[in-house]
Amino acid sequence: MTDKGRHWAVPRTGNYAEYIERNFIPGYRTIEDSHERLDALNKANLIHHPKQGRWPGLKRYADADAGNPPQNLILEPIGFTNYSAQSGEYTGYST
Repeated sequence: MTDKGRHWAVPRTGNYAEYIERNFIPGYRTIEDSHERLDALNKANLIHHPKQGRWPGLKRYADADAGNPPQNLILEPIGFTNYSAQSGEYTGYST
């Protein structure tokens, strides 16, 4: 944690860690130290260092999530948006 908040965690478990191990860094999930995992990710060119902006970030590949259906995060459920099913039109933003 920094004064600007938490950035991102270096994955060690889960589907993306398995994907990294399978496609880029054999034995990746057995690397104990998070700094060593970060170095391995950087060496494998899996960290994007932006020319502008503040923080580097982990590159993500769409085929790592193959088989997972896309999610509709905008309109479902309707209660979490300002969209009115009765009006059929959303006017809650400036144009």
